[in-house]
This record gives sequence, C-alpha cells and structure tokens, in this order.
Amino acid sequence: MGWRSLPGLLLLAALTNCPGKAPRGLRFDSGSDLQRLRPKDGPPAESDSATAVDLSKPSDGSVPRVDQRVPTDAKPPDAGQPPKLDGASPSADSTVVDSAAKLDSTPIDSAPPVDSSVDSAAGSNPCRPTTATLVSQPLADLAFCRKLIGAVNQCGAATLCNDGWRLCPASVYQTHYRATPAPLADAWIAGCVAESSAGFLPLDRVCIGCSSGQGAQQDFGWRCSDLTPAYSSKEVAVGLTSSTTCHRVGIAVTATIGHWRTLGAWIPVSAAVCCRK
Repeated sequence: MGWRSLPGLLLLAALTNCPGKAPRGLRFDSGSDLQRLRPKDGPPAESDSATAVDLSKPSDGSVPRVDQRVPTDAKPPDAGQPPKLDGASPSADSTVVDSAAKLDSTPIDSAPPVDSSVDSAAGSNPCRPTTATLVSQPLADLAFCRKLIGAVNQCGAATLCNDGWRLCPASVYQTHYRATPAPLADAWIAGCVAESSAGFLPLDRVCIGCSSGQGAQQDFGWRCSDLTPAYSSKEVAVGLTSSTTCHRVGIAVTATIGHWRTLGAWIPVSAAVCCRK
C-alpha cells in the first residue's frame, strides 16, 4: 500500500492516536515513499540475519569469571625438583646424576691394582720373570739379566730372556760395546770363537753343544792395550761374555776388538745379555 495518498497518512495518524503527525521517534524520508522506519537517535537496525551470540561475555556486561579452583586430588609442584621438559627422558637425567655421584664418591685408593702380569708379556720385560731379574737396560733393545737362582752355561743362557727377546748376537753387542765398557761383566753373549781347539773370528751363535771337551792349551783372548794374552785354555768350545775391559778375541786382530772376553762355553755364569728380536 503506498504512503503518498492522503488516505494513507490519515490511516497512519489514526493508528498512532495522533492525527496528522508521524509517530514520535519516527520520521519520513522526504521525496519518496516512507521506505522504512527507524529511530532518530538509536543505532542502525541490525541485519535480519541471525546475530552471533558471544557466550564468553555475560549479558549484563560484567567481566567473566574464570574458575580457578584446583581439583582436590592435584598435588603442588615439588620445590626441590626442577621442572621437567616435555619430551625429556627422566630416566636418562637420573642416570647421569647417579653416575656422576658414583664417580665423585669413588676414592682414588679404591682403583683396581695394576696387573703385574703385564710385565711378563712378550716384549715388555727383557728378562723372563720366572728365571731372571733385570740388572741394567742401557738401551731400549738391549738389557742385562741376572738369574734368580744358580747359573747357566752358554747353551742355557737364552732362558733368561723373555718372549720377544733373545741372547744378544756377538755382532750386535760389539756395535754398542766396542769402545764402551759393559755395565756388567761375565754375562753370556751369543758368540763363539772356537769349537775345535782353533780360534776364529766371532760367530753370531752359541758354541755347538757347549762341549766341555779338552784340547791343546792355547790363547783365545788378548788385552787391547798391549796384546798381552788374557785367556789361555784347553777348552774345545770357547764362547764370549761381556766385560768391563777391552779384549781381542779368537784372533788378535783389530776386527775382534770389544769389551768382551773368552770363556769355555760349558762354564756356568749367572747372567746374560738379552736383545730385542
């Protein structure tokens, strides 16, 4: 129904009990039909669509109350323990702490003793612990070993050397002690200068069989200083031992000079010169 005609206006006035006037609080839009009615001073009319309701705010405009009640079965955090991080393994943390505590609480004196059997391992001790003791080791690869009990002839001297060591060959010994006195005298060397009552240049081995046979008396050693005979014997097998004085052995030539001396291979002595293999 249109609002331009006078009957329409009169009808509106009749409805509001105020003839000739628009209802209080309403106004007409001039120049057109009364398109809609709205309050003069109020907010614009809301859309006909459903209005979302914010349930987080009370209808009276007050601040919503947060329920901070703690369940009766909850336990307060332990002040003595640090908070645990998410994803961390409590068992791993406790293991580290326990291990550290055990390490700090272990006294130094309680450390396990050193295994003395290591000394008898191959190459670690030049002298065999069950038969000999170390007297001197002037070089890393050469040592003087003394028998614990009794003595040995040249053929048994190697038993004083530990695994990884051997009775020192004459040529190796001469290299170190040609011009230098040995720290120990009368220690067997693996050298032989006679096996049939005839002297010869030193060989790098013990005399075969270490025979105690006798032959003609002859000289097998001379002092380096004046070539005075230092060893004269009837032994068939003549070996070499260490010495603190210089001698020529087997044959009185410069090639046989060294701090060693001749001795019947069968004669027992209490020490040996051991060299690393």
